[in-house]
Amino acid sequence: MAEGQGDEVDNRPERKSADVGLREVWLRPSMDTSNDDLVRDFFRPLLERSISYCRGVGYFTSGWLRENAVGLTAFAQHGGHARMIVSPILEESDWDAMRSGAAARTNPALYAELEQAAEHLCLELSENHRNALAWLIADEVIDFRLAFPRDRLTGEFHDKFGIFEDAFGNAVSFSGSYNETAHGLQNYESIKIFTSWSPAAETWVDEDQARFERLWENDDPNVEVVPFPEAARRKITSYRTKDRPYQLPSKAQEHGPRPAVPPHLALRGYQEQAVRAWFASGGRGILSMATGTGKTATALALVVTLFNALAESGKTLSVVVVCPYKHLVDQWAAVAREFGIVARRCYENSAEWKRRINDDLAGLPFRDEGVLLLITTNATLRGRPFQRLLSALAQPILLVGDEVHNLGASNLRSALPAGAAFRLGLSATPERYCDEEGSRYITSYFGETVFDYPLEQAIEEGYLTEYEYYPLLVPLTPHEDEEYLELSSEIGRLAAIAGDDASESEPLKKLLFRRARLIASAEKKLPILERQVRELMPISHCLFYCGDGRVDEPTAEAEIRQIDAVTKLLGRGLGLRVDQYTAETSGGERQRIAGQLAAGTLDGLVAIRCLDEGVDIPEVRNAFILASSTNPRQYVQRRGRVLRRATGKRRARIWDFVVRPPLVSAQSGEFEAERELVRTELTRALSFAELAVNGPQARATLAELRRTYNLMDL
Repeated sequence: MAEGQGDEVDNRPERKSADVGLREVWLRPSMDTSNDDLVRDFFRPLLERSISYCRGVGYFTSGWLRENAVGLTAFAQHGGHARMIVSPILEESDWDAMRSGAAARTNPALYAELEQAAEHLCLELSENHRNALAWLIADEVIDFRLAFPRDRLTGEFHDKFGIFEDAFGNAVSFSGSYNETAHGLQNYESIKIFTSWSPAAETWVDEDQARFERLWENDDPNVEVVPFPEAARRKITSYRTKDRPYQLPSKAQEHGPRPAVPPHLALRGYQEQAVRAWFASGGRGILSMATGTGKTATALALVVTLFNALAESGKTLSVVVVCPYKHLVDQWAAVAREFGIVARRCYENSAEWKRRINDDLAGLPFRDEGVLLLITTNATLRGRPFQRLLSALAQPILLVGDEVHNLGASNLRSALPAGAAFRLGLSATPERYCDEEGSRYITSYFGETVFDYPLEQAIEEGYLTEYEYYPLLVPLTPHEDEEYLELSSEIGRLAAIAGDDASESEPLKKLLFRRARLIASAEKKLPILERQVRELMPISHCLFYCGDGRVDEPTAEAEIRQIDAVTKLLGRGLGLRVDQYTAETSGGERQRIAGQLAAGTLDGLVAIRCLDEGVDIPEVRNAFILASSTNPRQYVQRRGRVLRRATGKRRARIWDFVVRPPLVSAQSGEFEAERELVRTELTRALSFAELAVNGPQARATLAELRRTYNLMDL
């Protein structure tokens, strides 16, 4: 590429992009075209140091490419990837049609118009720059999507914001009046700048990142975002000559710096022991590590070590990480970048990730170093597209099962690749609850547990924070007492009839589920929660775990979900800033509200089960468990959520709502059944109390319930 006029005067020392990150660039909180050269002082140095550039902008023209030629050359040469959401330049009649939403994907005439717009874009460029744009798109250095406002928005996509990110996890976001045009440099334009390493600006960066991802994934209800038409893409790439205007990066360059453990994530002693134990077991085994002790970082350090060992013999490494949820895929990808590895995230739109990975596979045999890292969900793993992809991967393959207990489910076992030479399972609780067959399969596939780092040891050694535990005894209302006793009586009758086959009785399972839901949504939990939170106010950095049942809503004379009732109580009733975190919450929205909770601009998240696995918000200090299953894995995960260490966090606190069932006579037929139910509640409560700094006080609160049901042996 030829240099643009903004690149001619720069007396700062030249630095190679692979050697420094975004923190090396001196940035003011705001810049403008009157006092700054935005190409020289902003875009060029950030492009030279970034591996990712995300931009939402109303207008993009070829002039911007000319002005930023030098920065884009460096960006391309070290494997940078830019994603741009732009407004297409169309006639008014075309805009009217586009606003119908579906037309953006199905109307051939509109696609032809966009193809012609691509033609005009190329004709505006000189031959050199036309060739450059063609190669940038062909090599997927730049990827475009088109934005069309819809529903209540009737104008154009007119936003102007962007995010740079380097290989070390640092990010810079900006917003202002500047479009991606050469003409924008001739206007008076200004931008505001936010950096992820500034505590005052970090939240703005997080929100910009979440907003971009929400748009890119077409999750905004009022903006339709569609892929760039393939015909237009082919039209632009047809202008390529056979010579790239930049050097194609090697595998290692494409994925940022050579894979390595970053200095700020230097492994702790127990993590190094875990890596050694896995290698000593022949490259197979399970790491059982308490929630919050760094399983992801440990696994990626293991990947780096394996990569280095294979590289000595000229071999590449394919790594497949399987996660239960999409948000865990995103978290893995973010941590992997800090290790110098860019991941391919495989979920949802299979057409897009298949094309990218096929390109990777086509080039893999000719690259002498690097890690191909694919991260997917349990659901995508089972699908035919990903199964076909697994069969095409170059050996050797490392299969990593995150929250590996999930992979023992009968519908997932056959999806795990039989040909994976290396296998690693990760979990705080590897065994499956009440599923011996599933647990046996996990160990038969991944190997035995080769390293164990329990919660007690992590707290004792100072890697997790201490905590206080407060069990709150909750009585049932008279109406709930009556329903509870009726259910228990019928449960006892069906259990006696079923005998040894009770665990297989579907009618019995339904009754047990109804009784569990009754306990989870007990009405008196809400006034107890209100009283407790009022005593603690002001309070922040909270998680509220709800059941999936319903509770009475006296003012509406109806029932509403417990999660909605709790949200209403905390927000309207107590004035806390809270938001819900559910299965319906989009990925971008989850990132946004998790970032707000960490920053303290939200006081709490209200959830059902979505916070149980993998959500990493170390700043959380308080947890209120209004409902919990009898599965030990769930309450172990929930306790672990609040024990991660964070600056200024001395101790965590947990309030656990323990339901006291209606008392029945010890001579009645129902007493033994009630005793077993109380036993499961007390097992959880006493395990929490055992490691709490106020353990004796917590056990004293539970003493009466233990005596009443003759459970002093617990």
